[in-house]
Formats: sequence, C-alpha cells, structure tokens
Amino acid sequence: MLGNIVFEDQKNGVTGYLDIGEVKGKPKDYFKGRVEQHGSIVCDKIYGSYMGYADFDGERYQDIRHS
Repeated sequence: MLGNIVFEDQKNGVTGYLDIGEVKGKPKDYFKGRVEQHGSIVCDKIYGSYMGYADFDGERYQDIRHS
C-alpha cells in the first residue's frame, strides 16, 4: 500500500493525513502524517511503519515488539 490516505470524522471535525511509502531513504512501509481538527493542526508529527510502530508527537502508541 503506497500513496496518500485521508481519514475524516465529519461529526467531530477531525481529519487525518498519511503519506505511505513516499519518504525518501525510508522503507516502503514507512509513513508520516498529521491530524487536524476544524482546520487547526492538533498532531503534526506522526511517523512509523505499518509493520512495526506508530509515534504521535514523539510518543510511541504502538510497537509490535511489545504487543
């Protein structure tokens, strides 16, 4: 899975953006993104690998090694 994905929660005005496999020098499963609410950025540094981990603003929320 490569490309851009947009997730929308219209009821709460939340939109998430992910770019997968398009980060130069990173593996194809690497992603980066951000979350906005009502047009304001509420989380601007989402990074990870869908095969391993997910960090939101520097805090690890998922790590397959510790599941």
